[in-house]
Amino acid sequence: MATETEMLRATPGKEFADSDERESILTHVKKRDGRLVPFERSKIADAIFKAASAVGGENRVLAEDLAEVVTMFLGKNYGDKAPGIEDIQDTVEKVLIEMGHARTAKAYILYRDRRARVRETLQVRKPVEKKNDATDISLLVGTESNDQLNSWDR
Repeated sequence: MATETEMLRATPGKEFADSDERESILTHVKKRDGRLVPFERSKIADAIFKAASAVGGENRVLAEDLAEVVTMFLGKNYGDKAPGIEDIQDTVEKVLIEMGHARTAKAYILYRDRRARVRETLQVRKPVEKKNDATDISLLVGTESNDQLNSWDR
């Protein structure tokens, strides 16, 4: 029996006869910060199309079809559980490579790597807890009173 990838490869642009078959069982995605947000297949298609455009691709319909394959794989592997962003991105890479879009996959992988490095440098660091010493307190609190008025044009 042919896999879903092989069937789609054999019939690019395939339309599903049953509208329920086209509906995703995925409803939410787990963001990197742990929040659950609604699943949007269009975001996957947009990411694939941007990667394809970076290497000269112009076929938006193909990007939509590939996003559908990604969605099917995610639905099959995660069922009603919410996949994480990294899981979705890993699946996109796998589908692009298996479907013969190595150049697009490479552009996608490089973009992911750049974004990961940017996220790492922008990561907010928690302040180090330390006790205030006398020097810190004297810098923060002015203990002297200066009742003199000085003019602006000295």
